[in-house]
Amino acid sequence: MTYISDDEIICAERSKSYEKLRSQIEEDLRDFILRLFLDKDTNPSQIFPDKDFDQNGYEQCLELLKRDEERARNVPFVFLINYVLPIYRHFKPLSDLTPELVLSNLKNEHDSIYRKREHPMPIDTLIYEKCRSLLNEKLEELARSQEMISNPKLDKLAELVMAYAEKPENRSKN
Repeated sequence: MTYISDDEIICAERSKSYEKLRSQIEEDLRDFILRLFLDKDTNPSQIFPDKDFDQNGYEQCLELLKRDEERARNVPFVFLINYVLPIYRHFKPLSDLTPELVLSNLKNEHDSIYRKREHPMPIDTLIYEKCRSLLNEKLEELARSQEMISNPKLDKLAELVMAYAEKPENRSKN
């Protein structure tokens, strides 16, 4: 009986088409965050985070900024950060999951944020509508695409699970 040890590394083939798609979606989301911060309608206070997306601590910077703005009762900026944080947090899962799953989850998270408000303010509705529009557009683009691009990591995982399930000593069959 052979088992994969805890320290064995299994490699998945890199897919140029998947990496290109993932990179494009991530770039589009980054550009969108920047547009939200630069737009006076979605950020009337014109407050900007002082760190770059790629630096460690960017999420923490956003959280601290949100906390400071909550104390200052800058409600529009707090709404903006409430929508930006989930977008930023969905960058990393793009490398491990399918783009459809990540974008659908992000859309559901934004829907949940918005539905929690009993009486949403106009700026909250504006930011939500912009986010929803972008995510719907990206999901429609993926659905219209002729090529079904899957994540090679997930494909490798499915292959390993299937191989394990077919082994006669597999206890899950009992």
